[in-house]
Amino acid sequence: MMKQILTLFFFMFFVAGIIAQEEFVSRDDYQKIEQGMTYQEVVDILGQEGTIDSTIVYVWKDENLQVEWKDGRMSSFSTAGLLQQDSAVNGYAVVNEASKDPEKPFERKNLSYEDIVKLIGKPGEKSDKVRYLWPVTAYQKLRVEFRDDKVISKAMY
Repeated sequence: MMKQILTLFFFMFFVAGIIAQEEFVSRDDYQKIEQGMTYQEVVDILGQEGTIDSTIVYVWKDENLQVEWKDGRMSSFSTAGLLQQDSAVNGYAVVNEASKDPEKPFERKNLSYEDIVKLIGKPGEKSDKVRYLWPVTAYQKLRVEFRDDKVISKAMY
């Protein structure tokens, strides 16, 4: 009797694992996504709904700075283009310097939005992009960005 119960348990565990397994999208489908497509057109290509990305993005256009926060932690910052020579503040350089951690040289201090507003001297603009994620492999994702329900960019990471 115990052997039957254990066999049933392992069978149920195996079936539950198959049912719960993430459905992956293909690289071929990635190639079919084009700028200007709607979210529904992308879903039709990929065969499944995406998961909305919870990353919060603020942009300081005059300082060519974009900063992203994920789960309340600064996840990245980048310069949006060539740094303007006439800008009073080089936002990227300021955030880069302020986020250095001398005790942990390969890590960044967790700056808040308020910290960056103080450093730059003015608030940023919240990005109007909406991002959705789809799994490609267990370790890779497809990110599609939309503005006004139209694809503006796609990336695998």
